[in-house]
Amino acid sequence: GPRRREGWFARWCKKPSTPWGVLRHADDSNGSIGDVFGHLLNLHARLCREAPPATAQLVKWMIRFQFGDGQDFFMPDPVDYAPALGPKGLAKYQAGLDKVAETIPAETAPEEKRAALKLQSEDPGTWERVARHNHARFVLHFNAERLAVAHRDTERIIGTHAGDQSRSYKLHNTAKALAEIAETELAIEWAKRGALLEEGHQGEAAGEYWCQLLHEHRVEVELDARRTVFERWPSAVNATRLHGAAAEAWPSMQTQVLTTLSQRPDDYIEFLLVTLQDVPLAWTEAHRVDLGRVDLWDRLIATHGVHDPAAVLPVLEGLIEGGLTVADVRNDKMAVSRLSKHRAIATAAGHPEATAALLASLRESNSNRPRLLRELDRLKF
Repeated sequence: GPRRREGWFARWCKKPSTPWGVLRHADDSNGSIGDVFGHLLNLHARLCREAPPATAQLVKWMIRFQFGDGQDFFMPDPVDYAPALGPKGLAKYQAGLDKVAETIPAETAPEEKRAALKLQSEDPGTWERVARHNHARFVLHFNAERLAVAHRDTERIIGTHAGDQSRSYKLHNTAKALAEIAETELAIEWAKRGALLEEGHQGEAAGEYWCQLLHEHRVEVELDARRTVFERWPSAVNATRLHGAAAEAWPSMQTQVLTTLSQRPDDYIEFLLVTLQDVPLAWTEAHRVDLGRVDLWDRLIATHGVHDPAAVLPVLEGLIEGGLTVADVRNDKMAVSRLSKHRAIATAAGHPEATAALLASLRESNSNRPRLLRELDRLKF
């Protein structure tokens, strides 16, 4: 019955805040503990949808959880809770947020914010109060954005997400919110505006989202957008995405794409090797453009060495010697690993003596590095 269905929610609300103590004191550098709490919140929202608690109780919990429960890590998404709250509950929730907003002073000017940061050591109490107010404003703004989505109000979404429309990430977020309520054409428009607004990585992220929306909803014009994104941000990743969208049209644009990418040697060789899988061209061009990425040289050695083992030996020797310029256990282990490859490739090339000569040279030039010598002895070099 209703009493039993609401029992789980009452127990959740009465639980002490010990999980936040765990999160504060545990090592969550890989985000795994935070992910657990995130999954718990998702489960909580789902349970509220399936067995809605009393509206007033849910609203009270959502407000307290964000502004008075001793944690500032997570914010329940009003969109997830909207089915449980209903229109009246959303209105009550908005009223609760408005009451919180009344207790927060107006946002200070940038120079006052900078001055407040200096108070951390001089006046920790004031600094803590300023920090708490800043966080409350952030939470209130998040709720304003998500409530606009919950109400499926396009004008409100644009107003809360785009702001002064001066930054690509704001327009990107606007596009995502519009897509969330199935306003696809508007989402495409705002994503494109975000892509063309700024040259940095935030503009690039908006550009990729623009292309994703076109791929899902207007694939006939995706290629032009992919070309625009690549021309603004030439990279192996964007070239690969353009290549995938081009399909039969790729031969007509390959020369221009490769010419553009050749100004960025690492991206150029990665694209030739990984996407086009043209190993001979990647090998030749890597020498011409002075490839710097060691991991790509390793991949080139592995792939080109199958066809021409003798050609890769000098490059591999350079990597081994270069990797030992700095004494470090990781460098020692990598050198030994590459020596193993050198021995296999030299044997395949019919020059097993090449490894012996390299090894003798390394032992002589690194005679004062016992750790490296032990690594060589361990693998019977």
